[in-house]
Amino acid sequence: MPGLHLNHHVSWDDLLELCYVYEDPGIKLPVCECDRIHASDKKVQHQIKNRKYLDDKLCSAEDCKIVGEKVFRKTEKRKLVIPDNVMWEIRDDSDKPKAVRFAQQFSSAIKEFAETERKKIKERNIFEPKEDVNKYCEEIWKKLNETMTAEELEGSRIWHSCWCNLFTVLMEKGDSKTLLSMPNETIEEDNPETWGYMGSMKHSNQHLGDFLMHDCDGQTFLYGCRKYLTDEVYMKDFDAMKELCKKCFQFLYFLEMLGNEVESENTISKNLF
Repeated sequence: MPGLHLNHHVSWDDLLELCYVYEDPGIKLPVCECDRIHASDKKVQHQIKNRKYLDDKLCSAEDCKIVGEKVFRKTEKRKLVIPDNVMWEIRDDSDKPKAVRFAQQFSSAIKEFAETERKKIKERNIFEPKEDVNKYCEEIWKKLNETMTAEELEGSRIWHSCWCNLFTVLMEKGDSKTLLSMPNETIEEDNPETWGYMGSMKHSNQHLGDFLMHDCDGQTFLYGCRKYLTDEVYMKDFDAMKELCKKCFQFLYFLEMLGNEVESENTISKNLF
């Protein structure tokens, strides 16, 4: 699928394949060594009785042995449907090889980009003293407010007991220098793996987790990307879609980078699929 983000790192065709379904669900029948239907069983004979399209797929050999099962369909036509549970299909332990390959490729890409981003900052200039980190975060937020557009500011809120919104905006802006200036304790406290649906839901304020992470379409946790969306049309154009995909992926590999920095056992590349 040329033109899509990460096209040289992952096979989007593998992902698309999971969204295709056959118009005819088909019927699973026993097959012989010749790859034809073994119809000596009465149950099978009953199943194929009114399926005339299977007449030329029957095995006529008497000594042919059953070696397995195969799905037979009247038509091989498929249609594109995005299932509600498509993410459940994308696992590195899936029984679908293409799903496994996509999960492995995408996780590897996250790791690679996270390592590259970290190398841009040779040494961390960590804020001290740690007791004043809230004041430090407030100053950063004030500076961001001066540069953020009305669309970016819309709906963005700060809870002073948790700076995950600030982390979100910094990750979207690609400000790894400021993120890495945070003490490890602050990164661990506001690590997005604890925010909500994309993580382990350990955060004490579950409403905050829901607000930031439930709608993973840029309408909540990626404030700067709201300009690519409208009220009635999900995506304005292909270029907007690519930019949003780019920002979403940047968000993920920044999570990976921060997780690696604090030596977390639950980095995004290990838990995304």
